[in-house]
Amino acid sequence: MKITSIILLMVFGTFSSVQGMKNAKPQVSYIGFNTLKVDQKVSHNKAFNTYIAAILPIMAKYDMGLQVYRVDHNSNPEIPVDYITFGTAPDQTTFQKFFADAELQAQFPKLVDALQSHFVTFLDQPIMPKMTKVPYTQLTLDWLINKDDETKKKLAGIDDALLRYASNLKADKAYAAEGLFATIGLTDDVVPVEPPSQVAIWHMEAPHDFLENKEVRALNKQAATLSKDFRSYWITRQHY
Repeated sequence: MKITSIILLMVFGTFSSVQGMKNAKPQVSYIGFNTLKVDQKVSHNKAFNTYIAAILPIMAKYDMGLQVYRVDHNSNPEIPVDYITFGTAPDQTTFQKFFADAELQAQFPKLVDALQSHFVTFLDQPIMPKMTKVPYTQLTLDWLINKDDETKKKLAGIDDALLRYASNLKADKAYAAEGLFATIGLTDDVVPVEPPSQVAIWHMEAPHDFLENKEVRALNKQAATLSKDFRSYWITRQHY
């Protein structure tokens, strides 16, 4: 089971065209959502983590970054996710060389055998959770009903108001990005899907104090009226 050239051409052909239109930086940034097979899950969990540990030195050869997070809570349990990976590469050429690396190709079947499903979205800018002592990290994905300027302006106003409350409630929106391209699958089953309109990482010291604040709840309800799908994940960094 190899990462086929057809898949890479499909991904990077679309990704390149979107990047060109947006004048994005050449750096590749992506987030992967990994769901383990439910049968013999303990074994698949071990295989996934063995795979990650094996590819980290390979990624280092290409000056690529990777952080892996365990999902502790998922707002959409009907779409289960066990691990979330944040990855970066200097550029598309380096990314393609990495996937063509013989050492990676030898390890890749372990990932395919361990996963039930894999969703990945490429972003318009690199985001990684901060290395912080703040105990709680939340990743959010939002698919907007409309992506017109009026909707984005409304959402920006809501976001500005949320950030004002966040500064007093020990919450910090560390990063925000836009999904450029997304796929589901790993091998010949890869298909393009709609990317999230917005991706954000929050760090919170006391999530209940922030999220259950009356004003914050009202603002989040306003934001929900602009969204057709919203997913949030509470995540914990894994070390290898």
